[in-house]
Amino acid sequence: MFSFRLKPVTFCFLFGIASLSSSDVNYPKFIACYVKYSGLFDRHIRPDYSVIECAHFLNKNGIKVNLLDFHQNKPVDERVMARITAQTFLLLTGEKKIGSMYALPEDFATWEQFCHIYGLDYKKSYKNLLIIYNNL
Repeated sequence: MFSFRLKPVTFCFLFGIASLSSSDVNYPKFIACYVKYSGLFDRHIRPDYSVIECAHFLNKNGIKVNLLDFHQNKPVDERVMARITAQTFLLLTGEKKIGSMYALPEDFATWEQFCHIYGLDYKKSYKNLLIIYNNL
């Protein structure tokens, strides 16, 4: 579990322009890139984590990974990125989970709206994730 608090920041990967389309990125590859290469979890994971260990790590910490979508290799889009970015933000700011996952706060209609209000540039993060994915 995480035991630190972070001030609101924009979660963006520090890379250039993406050359893959969103349909090229599926759940397993997305999860592995996000956990291993975002830099957000380096102190909490081992570099040799398998893809499924990465998915379990996120679920264990309240960031929902739909395991059915994961096992069916479904594509990941910006909407999923918004949810995962927002749930990561809630985790890193020390918010309490509702049940086992971070839920969308009642004041918001969508995870995209949540990201916009808190200045979380999930679209840029998604594009930069595509770059990481492309360079592996």
